[in-house]
Amino acid sequence: MKSILLINTFAPPPFTGGAEHSMLADAKLLAAAGYRVTIAGLVPRGTPANEFNETGVRFVRLATPLRYWPWTHPRPRFSLPVRLLWQGLDLLNRTARHRVQQLFDSDTYDLVITNNLRGWTTEPWSAARDRGIPVIHQMRDYGLICLKSTLYRDGENCVGTCGGCKLRTLRTLRSTQPDLVAAVSEAVFDEHVGRGVFAESRMFINAPKVDSFASEASENKSIRFAYIGRVGVEKGLETIGEAIQNSPHEVVVAGEVTDHERESLSASYPGLRFVGVVKTSEFLPKVRNVIVPSKWREPFGRVVVEAGLAGARVVISDQPGLKEAARSIGLNASVFPAGDAPRLRAIMDEIADQPAQALHFTSIESEQQPSLLDAVDYLLNDRDSSASIDR
Repeated sequence: MKSILLINTFAPPPFTGGAEHSMLADAKLLAAAGYRVTIAGLVPRGTPANEFNETGVRFVRLATPLRYWPWTHPRPRFSLPVRLLWQGLDLLNRTARHRVQQLFDSDTYDLVITNNLRGWTTEPWSAARDRGIPVIHQMRDYGLICLKSTLYRDGENCVGTCGGCKLRTLRTLRSTQPDLVAAVSEAVFDEHVGRGVFAESRMFINAPKVDSFASEASENKSIRFAYIGRVGVEKGLETIGEAIQNSPHEVVVAGEVTDHERESLSASYPGLRFVGVVKTSEFLPKVRNVIVPSKWREPFGRVVVEAGLAGARVVISDQPGLKEAARSIGLNASVFPAGDAPRLRAIMDEIADQPAQALHFTSIESEQQPSLLDAVDYLLNDRDSSASIDR
């Protein structure tokens, strides 16, 4: 049985976002295809390393040597010098190579698939190449070209590349390159290629696999409007708040939020009702209309697909990744310019009393894309195959 190692910043559970959900879905797919699958991720410094098996997948967690760990919730407030120091250490993170070597020494792997690499840098690529192990890299965010992984700064989407991000991009360009590159969307691929990254790579699209949920009948959908996801400036929740000011609309906000964020947003926008983290499969079928108002360039709108498959009408901002997600299932979403509260208000007024099932799906006419399994099979079993893996 051939063995595959998936490397990510985190090894779920717990889940921190769509990337971890998608990676686990890929791992289960590979395990079901007969591969032995391991997911390796990082935990904060001082946390004991551990491993366990679940759903046919082995999980390995290794402690980072870096003191700075920005992914706890609520997010810790570190001074600018500390953040800059961590970014520098992350760029020059030679200890990451030691941890990759630990993984390679503890088991035998035939293929490495890297995902989000914060805390690892690109060391897994060169370490794998030194041992003759092929690599697939999956682009799930902008972490290889942006220090924040968002291409969003000071309330605006980045057009060029700032100084610190130029260093990260250069680090990526000068690294050993993976054998194949997958992207969750054309939008993500375009942002990288536009900055010279992976411009010559063999590439394919591996959109997240999303399960559909049993939907309530339209008349039983008790939540008229909902927002689902993390609360952050780039996520555009304030746009919803402004859109419903002095209106009869209430929007249920489901997702991770700090006490400070909830109190501040509730005071500014009384029409927002926070319910905390929910189980998506139980929450979405009760919603008539889901709003995804992102201001940043979402790599792929997983919640767009989940909401559409759950029978909700979906309203999205005009970010390319969100529109691509809607197209992937043939969903005719309502679209408004990102940050345009008056236009969002007009859409909400129009659809407020319409039944959720008034949404429309269209047939999907697109070329068959190679799958992750096709790429794995190509690298491990049949490199001489005539099957195309190129974009």
